[in-house]
Amino acid sequence: MNGVTVHQDGARNIGEVKAGVEGQINDRLNLWGNVGVQAGDKGYSDTSAMLGVKYTF
Repeated sequence: MNGVTVHQDGARNIGEVKAGVEGQINDRLNLWGNVGVQAGDKGYSDTSAMLGVKYTF
């Protein structure tokens, strides 16, 4: 990149907390989900969420 350095302030020291749930609705259907939060130096923060579905034919 032509000698250009790219960095993100606050991304060096990060703490993360993540929690989730899983459930079997019936013999063929499973659901899951989780939420995560990251916090770091210089006001850095990030929140993520994921949902999943598994259906067996």
